Amino acid sequence: MIIQYRMFSMISLIGCMLLAGCDSNETKVTVQSSAQPTLQTVPTLPPSSTVVASAAPTSLPDSVLPYSQPPPAATAVPSPAALASPAQPSESKQPATIKASSAKPPAASPKPQPIPDRLFPSSILTMDRQEGLGMQDGKLLYTKNTGKTWEVKIPDGMQIKDRLLAADFLSPFLGYAYYLTDAKQPKLVATQWLQDGSSLPAHWKSAALPTEEAWETSTNVSVYSNLSLTYPDPSYALLTSSPAAGLMGKSLYRTDDQGTSWQRVSDISSAINGYPTGIAFPHSNDGWITATYHGPDKFPLFRTQDGGKTWAVQHVEIPDEFKNGYANTFSPVFDQEGDQHGLFIAQFALGDSRTYVPYETHDGGNTWLPLKYRLTDVQESPVYHFDNLIEGRAISTDGKSIYTMRTYNKEDWQQIVPNIILKDAKQFFLNMDGFGWVVLNGHLMITMDGGRTWSAP
Repeated sequence: MIIQYRMFSMISLIGCMLLAGCDSNETKVTVQSSAQPTLQTVPTLPPSSTVVASAAPTSLPDSVLPYSQPPPAATAVPSPAALASPAQPSESKQPATIKASSAKPPAASPKPQPIPDRLFPSSILTMDRQEGLGMQDGKLLYTKNTGKTWEVKIPDGMQIKDRLLAADFLSPFLGYAYYLTDAKQPKLVATQWLQDGSSLPAHWKSAALPTEEAWETSTNVSVYSNLSLTYPDPSYALLTSSPAAGLMGKSLYRTDDQGTSWQRVSDISSAINGYPTGIAFPHSNDGWITATYHGPDKFPLFRTQDGGKTWAVQHVEIPDEFKNGYANTFSPVFDQEGDQHGLFIAQFALGDSRTYVPYETHDGGNTWLPLKYRLTDVQESPVYHFDNLIEGRAISTDGKSIYTMRTYNKEDWQQIVPNIILKDAKQFFLNMDGFGWVVLNGHLMITMDGGRTWSAP
């Protein structure tokens, strides 16, 4: 009995010690867990910006890609030790960090998005050393820093949803932009940017053309206009439809009050064969329409002498070596210093060869004679063209040469070798003072030395 009682007492004592030990362990767990909230002050790791930057194009150097947003500066990712709260540095050494490692990882960073390109016109309308106009996706764009940046320009009276169909400018303040209004009964509106010598700010003047045919207010209409630095009035606008079953609608409009109002001249669909390439009116009633016409029976140079009411094919001399082929013609330009002197370009096609022949007049267009200064293997209009100073410019097909000519000098084409390849240029302009621009692979390149060196604006 005594032995049994002592054994019972020892068992009870051991049980109490075990119970006391359990209480001590629970207290330690409670202390450990109380330090855990300090781990929540560790900030989430920022996503690396270099991932987003990789979305920028890398096929060409940055100097040739001026229209992509520059990549953001890379952000260094701090180490986990550096992210610990400086007020409690010892917490990082506590066993609680072992539990923190079992927590769920932070949410994945969002998928990087491509860096959007800046606004850039698909077609440049005019540009000098600073100001310029262009168009893209039915919007008029404006630059005041030689094409470095562009902004949308909405003329007075137009809405952002109205669509720019065509435009023709010799300078930002000399030309017309043609809009199709967004309405149940759309209108074709001609608008121009005006700036006079008064204190009034630049403003826009607009007027709707009195269209009659449904195709004239469709999104497929094309507009060609004549502009002259010397004769702003009258101005004409030639409207053409998209060809359907080989037929193309053509109508002519005219303004005599600098765009305040327009009048319909006539439907000239049957009078003009081929697809028009341009229109020119150096005088009030004397004008020309040029066209592409793939047939040897007609040279597509159409003339009117009654303000566009009637038209006839004008006879010109065709060099013997091209009489078995066909010709395409491009709009005449007349000297701003004397309206008797003018020039247009004919492209003669014979087999696979293409030869460009300039035609010149000294009697206001009554007679046109082919010049001996010819070019072959050059990129087509609008890269190859003449302006109102009767200066010509072209780029070779391989892009390795630029050709320029001034008809006053009576010299043949002069060759310039650029520092870059200008193959597949979309537009090209070179001025007498050495300034010029070219649209190449969707980018704008500028020259200040007459085409010898080119760089991004």
